[in-house]
Amino acid sequence: MSEQKKVLIVDDSRVIHTMIRDMFSGAQIEILDAKDGIEGFALIDRERPNLILLDWLMSKQGGWETFQQIQAHPKLRRIPLVVMSGRKDEVTEKFPEPFAYFEFLKKPFTREELIAAIKSAKNKIPPVMSPENKILALEQQITKMQAEIAHLKRLTADILVFIQEKVK
Repeated sequence: MSEQKKVLIVDDSRVIHTMIRDMFSGAQIEILDAKDGIEGFALIDRERPNLILLDWLMSKQGGWETFQQIQAHPKLRRIPLVVMSGRKDEVTEKFPEPFAYFEFLKKPFTREELIAAIKSAKNKIPPVMSPENKILALEQQITKMQAEIAHLKRLTADILVFIQEKVK
């Protein structure tokens, strides 16, 4: 028998909790609730939800601090994350768009917008790589960086020649 899916809502607004619960009604999903980032991270660490819906602005511990805690744990980083806020500018202060590690959802939102954000968040989880594939990816990055360095050296040499000609 497969394990029941768990969704964690981390938000200090009871209205948001109720609204999201209503949006998931009828689905075979266990909804976990946390009122702030401290409680939320404890549930993330203990329950390992399949999805995290994280408010950015909360009174005790906000989304930024909670996000940093999640990112510090490789296994928790693999949980799809939707950041919710009525003020996108608060999020873009910390992260430039496009958001690489989570999906942003502007409050208030519809059920369709929530579903689209969840799908997008799932697509932002990088695939698990074997050690051999990690080494291959690093070797490819090194090759690319070496080519960029060689290009920069050529440009620097061209600039030096240009300056020397102007000084004569």
